[in-house]
Amino acid sequence: MTGHGRGRLVRLPPAVNDPHDWLLRKFDWDSKIAVVDMFSGAGGLSWGFNSVPGVAVVGAFEDDRRAAETHAANIPGAVFTVDVREISSFKNILKYGGVKRVDILIGGPPCQGFSKLGKGALRSVARNNGHRTDDIDERNFLFRDFMRAVKELLPQIVIIENVVEMESYQPVIDEIKDTFGELGYSSDTRVLVAHDYGVPQKRRRFFIIANKHGESISWPLTGDSRFTLQDAIADLPPVPSGHFEEKVRRIAPTISGPYVREMRKGLKGAESMIVRDHVTRWHREDDIRAFRYMGEGDRYAVVPRELRRYRDDIFKDKYHRMVWDKPAWTVTAHLAKDGYKYIHPEQDRTISVREAARIQSFPDRFRFAGSRTDRFRQVGNAVPPKLAQAVGESVILHVR
Repeated sequence: MTGHGRGRLVRLPPAVNDPHDWLLRKFDWDSKIAVVDMFSGAGGLSWGFNSVPGVAVVGAFEDDRRAAETHAANIPGAVFTVDVREISSFKNILKYGGVKRVDILIGGPPCQGFSKLGKGALRSVARNNGHRTDDIDERNFLFRDFMRAVKELLPQIVIIENVVEMESYQPVIDEIKDTFGELGYSSDTRVLVAHDYGVPQKRRRFFIIANKHGESISWPLTGDSRFTLQDAIADLPPVPSGHFEEKVRRIAPTISGPYVREMRKGLKGAESMIVRDHVTRWHREDDIRAFRYMGEGDRYAVVPRELRRYRDDIFKDKYHRMVWDKPAWTVTAHLAKDGYKYIHPEQDRTISVREAARIQSFPDRFRFAGSRTDRFRQVGNAVPPKLAQAVGESVILHVR
């Protein structure tokens, strides 16, 4: 199915029908390290932590209902679709959901205030010694609600993840670290590069890790595996612009290296023969003609002037064709808008939802709920699961 439509709205059933009953009657609280994820999105951090032996995400807070549906479909546990600013007691709502305790609290408070687009707001914070002013978006202060949960729950380990720009705004970092100090936590900060942990992209993320036992923070060691875009997506079936079929038959791959095998792991029977979420945007014919002039790595400047729909003095990077033999550049939530920075290396279209998910290290058995735009946004906002897994493997050494 191709054309101008938006494709279908994907609805997914939850991984467990009654999370409260599952947590109280079936979950092994004695042998598992219990994790709660705040601002969980689709579940990149959660999936990574769930991939660590002996660790289980038992609860998540996410007010985007489509992202919450994705999380619930892929990760057993209680998902609270609520604005955390409205929660008066985190203990009570978790208890109501069947969560008995929280050993590790993880989360990425929304980063509007820390992203490149929000620097003005954070400069205002800095000028006011970390205090809010009337003209600043309230979402820039959701980290304070996260710290409110820390104060109430007192987990053994706390992990805050955000865009790298966050480390440039010392008043915010100082406020967070001072709160940790007042509560008896040791804490440390670091920027981690996803490519160092088996993710096929150059994504950099900022982390704060806090430990209630006063021990030095354990950071993950870089891995031995480095993957390229070709390693990540070259085995996926070719599809055109405006491809909306939710199930695509898998072709015998010409490339099936360790990364592809990891992405396909867990698929059985008929599912092993198909690819899901391999849906693409529809592009205008003049866009497709423009793409045809571009080789790997090329940008908007190589497109003939008669095919340029945008000012080339402002939108020099409007189009960017990806490169096979290098890691992908950072996948972001901008994918939900147009995707022109992510033109497939060979096919004359921007990347599919599944290709973006592969680049982020979501395995093929991980499904996404909502419209195509919903799914692109969820993938772009997520923490790469393999990076999250590396962090999880390092911090569980501190859990008692």
